[in-house]
Amino acid sequence: MQPTEKLNGTLTIDIRGKKYLVTEFKPDFGERAFYLLNLKNGNRYGVLLDKDTRKVLCECRSFERWNTCRHVVALMEMFIFGEHDARVGTEAPVQPLSEP
Repeated sequence: MQPTEKLNGTLTIDIRGKKYLVTEFKPDFGERAFYLLNLKNGNRYGVLLDKDTRKVLCECRSFERWNTCRHVVALMEMFIFGEHDARVGTEAPVQPLSEP
């Protein structure tokens, strides 16, 4: 994934003890797109979220294998459901986002 336009601001989050720098950018498709940069090892993952279709995509190996990952779950909880809403998977399952 390559950003077409970076949006303002970054955020640092902790996912299961790993710290990530999160940068949102305008996606070519999907509703929201983010880069997560692992602050310890420098790995970077692109994540796309689409609230209306509940489809997601992440560039990490876990997502390639299981169609879900810690990056998607954390971002869905934060930006789609909000911090105090239902957890991912309790209302409707997420599905991999197909590229056009």
